[in-house]
Amino acid sequence: MHLLAVTAEAAVQNTTISTTSRSGQFIIISPLQPAEARLPRDNPKNNPALTDVIRVNAAEFTISCEQVKSALLLQLDTTDRWRSRVRVVINPEIPAAAGVYVYVHKVQVNDNLQSNWLYELQVPEYVERRKLLRGLVQVCLLEMGNRNNAGPTVDIPMWLREGLTELLLIRVGPTIIAEASIIRERVNPQFSLLDAGVRERVWKDPLSTVREKLKVTPPLSFSDLSVPVDDQLASVGLQHFQHCAHLFTSELMALPEGSERLRGFVQSLARFSHPQFAFLNAFQQNFSTPLDVEKWWSLAQVNFLSREDHARWPEKNALGKLNEILQPQVQIRLGADALPIKETYTIKRLIEEVDFEQQQPVLRQVVGQLQQLEGNLPPDLFRLVYDYHIALATYLYKREQLSSSNKSNRTASSNAKPVVKEALKQLELLEILREDFARIGFSETPANSVAKEPVKDFLKSTP
Repeated sequence: MHLLAVTAEAAVQNTTISTTSRSGQFIIISPLQPAEARLPRDNPKNNPALTDVIRVNAAEFTISCEQVKSALLLQLDTTDRWRSRVRVVINPEIPAAAGVYVYVHKVQVNDNLQSNWLYELQVPEYVERRKLLRGLVQVCLLEMGNRNNAGPTVDIPMWLREGLTELLLIRVGPTIIAEASIIRERVNPQFSLLDAGVRERVWKDPLSTVREKLKVTPPLSFSDLSVPVDDQLASVGLQHFQHCAHLFTSELMALPEGSERLRGFVQSLARFSHPQFAFLNAFQQNFSTPLDVEKWWSLAQVNFLSREDHARWPEKNALGKLNEILQPQVQIRLGADALPIKETYTIKRLIEEVDFEQQQPVLRQVVGQLQQLEGNLPPDLFRLVYDYHIALATYLYKREQLSSSNKSNRTASSNAKPVVKEALKQLELLEILREDFARIGFSETPANSVAKEPVKDFLKSTP
């Protein structure tokens, strides 16, 4: 029986059951038989050839799908505009070592030759977490690239898939893929949150491992990243390719409007015969030819490898940049027919006075700037910036959840009041700490002040 022909009703009557994710984009088909009755003879978790093996369960995986999509959309600075559904089949018959299979189907929907795209993931019940994340990143990028595509499916470059996979693992953390039965470790779909009052966030260069490895083995060229061949991957190893792709993607996103241009690259893939042409078109303000990319990439490697973990911005400069980010300029219309005017807002005033539709793009930009700032901070300031980052990301996530529901504007606004109140409360605390940094200085900053009242994970409470 073809998998795409199985209806939800027929699946339930036989041996599988379907579960739909919150946005409706992901449909998870899982075995109806209890997991305990399907325990493998040799537990894949004990296989030394596999790394970080998890068991996939439909209930948790529906959350993981949305978490990965939300985190990816945030990195590409865009909102959720999906058109095609993704069918995920959890198949206990696939061995853990096999990984995740991605299938793309193009289906004609009427006599006018209009077509629709259908995507399918075949997932082992036991699978390595990185492979599962890679499959989800791949299918999300394919769906984005094929939205206005009337021809063959787009080709997602391997460096982009691997680079974004590694980036999400570092910036969000491994719990972006929730393992079955570990409900308490679910986190914000955009960021890995701290357990309030339990753990302290210790500053660590997110690319420190990449730096150590690339000091030993030189990075690949842009040409080698763009068109990897099996012989090359066999000689340098997949992990080295992943490190290079991670750095390359991070450096592109650090360019002015880098996230937007990377998103434009994905969305324009269908219009070009080769991904490299789409890349040069999307980044035409930065590069004219592949040689320009190679020159920039070589310089980026030298700067990256020569910058040690402790080589951070001076404290005064870092605090000044934080102050600048937290006072964005906003274009506001005072009337329906009035021209927009620019005005500087504090984050607190923005949340209090401006409609969420106008807040949203500004706060997304602020969150992205805070995320980039974290990699250049002295350790003392890192925790404060990280808490701002988490507070605003969580506020954005919860407001977007309310806005995407099918409720009236009046109901959504009423439900948003507790979310706004909690966010403002946390911002007031962070403002006090920021003023302490500016007034007292870093060396005298009371360390216990952050530990006593950390920014808490208020996703655990329902608005």
